[in-house]
Amino acid sequence: PFYASYNRYLLDVCHQWSKQAHNAFLRCLETPPKHVIFILATTESQKLLSTIKSRCLEFPFRRINNDSIMARLKEVATAENLTISDGALKKITLLSGGSLRDSLSLLDRIALHSTDINVDLVEQLSGVIPEAIFLEIAEDIKAEDLTSVLIKGNELLAQGNDPNSIILGVLFLFTDFLKLKTSSKAELLVRITHIERAKKLISDWDSFNIVRALNYLSEAQKQLQNHKSPDIWLEVSLLNLMIVLGAV
Repeated sequence: PFYASYNRYLLDVCHQWSKQAHNAFLRCLETPPKHVIFILATTESQKLLSTIKSRCLEFPFRRINNDSIMARLKEVATAENLTISDGALKKITLLSGGSLRDSLSLLDRIALHSTDINVDLVEQLSGVIPEAIFLEIAEDIKAEDLTSVLIKGNELLAQGNDPNSIILGVLFLFTDFLKLKTSSKAELLVRITHIERAKKLISDWDSFNIVRALNYLSEAQKQLQNHKSPDIWLEVSLLNLMIVLGAV
């Protein structure tokens, strides 16, 4: 190198290399140039050859915890004179999947539309199915309203939502239901922001029935992957969920 002591090469997603590429790179590591540093970036280090890993220093990176991301988002919102609800902070954090960069990028896009940010605006601009819709479906199931359940499912499909994303949304909701039912600190663990509404909804359900519903939804979601008519299977799954919960 002309201007530094070392040349540094960042090799991303190295777990996707072919066998030939792994072997070729191993030969480089066996007699490495003194002025070169290789940085391998991967999310699946177990797929690397053991002979490559043994010649590397491994630095595992972990996701930033949600509380830290929310605190940083709040700092940025305050600095930019944005009004943002705690629910919106939580929703942005969850949608980012533990990535501070993605959460800041999402906040930036939302702030272009409004300086007053709430959960509804976050859901609208991020393109996710609103949490309130899934709660309404659960309420209709509890009320034994078959027609309303099918109408809401078809409306979501008509809006272009994938059947798999719909059934996963219901699955995540019931996961939060179980947390609310069994843990005294569930409010720190759940994804949903309408916590009091959810608590009222599940007040008459016991943990056993919610677990049964989760087991059924998990199996239904797997079967949906290979079903020839996923739209029909979604309707069947929602109706069967009513039976599992003893609503009909």
